Amino acid sequence: MATVSAHRTSKWFRLVLSTLLYSILTLTNLSVAYAQGEEGENWATYIAQYDEGPGSVTLNMKLKEKAPLTAFPFAVVTGVVTGQCNEHGFPVPVELKKLYQVDDGVQAVLKLTGQSKHVGSFTYQCERLNYFYVRDTTNVRSKLLELYKRKHSEYKKPYINIKSDPAWNYYLKFLYPNEETRDYMANEQLIQQLKAAGDPLEKPRAVDHWLYFESKKDRDNFIHYATSQGFKVISTDYIEKSALSYQLRLSKEHKVDMIAINKATLQLRKKAAEYNGNYDGWETFVLKK
Repeated sequence: MATVSAHRTSKWFRLVLSTLLYSILTLTNLSVAYAQGEEGENWATYIAQYDEGPGSVTLNMKLKEKAPLTAFPFAVVTGVVTGQCNEHGFPVPVELKKLYQVDDGVQAVLKLTGQSKHVGSFTYQCERLNYFYVRDTTNVRSKLLELYKRKHSEYKKPYINIKSDPAWNYYLKFLYPNEETRDYMANEQLIQQLKAAGDPLEKPRAVDHWLYFESKKDRDNFIHYATSQGFKVISTDYIEKSALSYQLRLSKEHKVDMIAINKATLQLRKKAAEYNGNYDGWETFVLKK
């Protein structure tokens, strides 16, 4: 029987979903996609709710392991505003293709002006901004202005913000998803794997969940809570040389659509934190028609 798992420590499952920006029409909170970039990159896109509506963030998740890169202390944020967007503030398909051309041009300019790291982009309220970190800002503004004037003059008043950001706050505090969003993203990955394996997600099934705690007492207290919520203890273990050494594997029968699995994982993650623990993901098996 085939199984799929979504431990945080496992390798990201990559999906290419070219219509991601328009999936907001069928999702109420957040959508996510993954795309394989160059070696050493792991690009992800998620749609989340902001003050004035949904926004789309694309970023290289892999950079989190190294950020901040001290050799690239300056942030360059640049982009344009379009009038060709839908009621959600996302560019319509034809306009989106044009914006991709703008993206390519900006990346080419920054490569020519010196070494740079493209870390992500943000699409929100008809505006698309790209985020870079560079070694040197010399001539960056003038070269970008020249690009916009020469090739993309239809976009008035292009946005260019160049500032010192050695801590990489744009990437770490804005683009990089918070813990709750990362949980959602991990759930979405696994559900996409189930669908790809032919699972219609209609039937409840046993779902195993992994957690880790600082002490046996914390784990025992959490077990008392979990069993009161209908979870069964499958196993416990002790992992040496780990800050969270006390492993717990739980199981409960429930559905695995996004609503059901997000409810379950959010419940476990928040409660585990109260007991000095960490929720580490879930696993289940494929159920075909």
